[in-house]
Amino acid sequence: MITRLSDLEAKFHNPKAEVVYDILAFRGGVQLYSRLAGLYEAASGTDGAPTQGVRELFAEQRKELDSRDTDLKKLLDDDLGTLNAMAKKLDLPTVILGGGS
Repeated sequence: MITRLSDLEAKFHNPKAEVVYDILAFRGGVQLYSRLAGLYEAASGTDGAPTQGVRELFAEQRKELDSRDTDLKKLLDDDLGTLNAMAKKLDLPTVILGGGS
């Protein structure tokens, strides 16, 4: 479970990065969070409407975000449920993952 969560986390951002330039220096590079942040800056840093290129890039990144969200929901609904069912059988505490909105 920890490995699967870590793998999913690494698809959102580079967890090894401590400062901005680490995003480019470390293996894994720029992940979805950093790309969405850059896109947000490009779209919000102007008085005009977003360009066609920005809209297309957003559509691509939105698909990727939706896919990651689906992966997370599956992990929480299926894998975490299985883990907690096993923990209950062994009379161990259940695992609760926090975060989200």
